Amino acid sequence: MVDKIYFGRQPSYAPLIKSPIWGLIVLFFLMSLSVPLWIALVAGVGVILALLLVYYPTYIFHLYDRWMISENGIRYLPMKPYGEKLHIILFPKQNNFRSIQFENIQTARIISRT
Repeated sequence: MVDKIYFGRQPSYAPLIKSPIWGLIVLFFLMSLSVPLWIALVAGVGVILALLLVYYPTYIFHLYDRWMISENGIRYLPMKPYGEKLHIILFPKQNNFRSIQFENIQTARIISRT
């Protein structure tokens, strides 16, 4: 018998890797246009921060949605407050799952996104 069933994608380090790469792309692009170095640096750091602090927290539902069903109940990653979303992005392996006991569930439905 299966003890646990997982659904959804597990958080990874992809946002922490992709953000600096995009920041460097913007930095080198602006430097190739002969923009002053300090402006290019500010723009590159701005892209990194915008991706980490705005883009990824806004679209985290499309990136990750981890659920686990076991004999005890359902465990899930809370993604409502901004702080929890940011924690999942910055520390993807330190997840704080919340649980729902089966006796607390009154109805259930399956929603499929394609």
